[in-house]
Amino acid sequence: SSTALERFELEQINEQLLITAEQNRIANEIHDSILQRLFSTSFGIYGLMKRLNRISINDISDELNMVRSSIDNSMKDLRAAIYGLSWKKGGADNFVVDTMNYVNEIRTLNNIPIDFKIIGNSELLSIMQKNCLYRIICEGIGNAVRHGKANHIEANLHIGTEGVSLEITDDGIGFDLNSIKKEKKDGLGIKNMNYLVHSLRGKIDYQSAVEKGTKITITIPDQTQDLREEKAV
Repeated sequence: SSTALERFELEQINEQLLITAEQNRIANEIHDSILQRLFSTSFGIYGLMKRLNRISINDISDELNMVRSSIDNSMKDLRAAIYGLSWKKGGADNFVVDTMNYVNEIRTLNNIPIDFKIIGNSELLSIMQKNCLYRIICEGIGNAVRHGKANHIEANLHIGTEGVSLEITDDGIGFDLNSIKKEKKDGLGIKNMNYLVHSLRGKIDYQSAVEKGTKITITIPDQTQDLREEKAV
């Protein structure tokens, strides 16, 4: 009876840990991508309201369609976060399409030039890498718009057989990284990016100064090489 009771208690604890981990995953994914998209949607509606008397009906219709599309995509991301969906939809890999759609929405709704390129074959990425990179890109670009108040953003994702590198550069207000570390004021966005990069065994570097913009450099090793080495051992 004692053994059965202990096993039952352990199963309950394990179930609660799984629930907590899943809750944390959903909360982080909502923060990293969905909230950033909703912020830009709200900003786009506000900008449209200020220009109602100066633009044509056709322009208003086009911008409202963009807002509707952004909300639809937010709901799609929310469903993906809740149900843990992969990037394989209808037999196709939508990582590149979804990422480019997100960047285009942020660019249009905030009226900010964003130069974004994906170089390489996304099929080399694992599902975990795609999920993390998508969230990192959303968080990095969203932070540059929302907190950095950038006027121009450039992001480049390089995918190769030896690993992945991502650079996000903006001309925003920047920040004093030493002060943030000293005062422990790094926000949830930075913490989430650090966690996502480290979960991929990668490295992240911040270069920023007040009124001099920010550059984020991320390197992620090739996971297939690690798997090959483990099999060899």
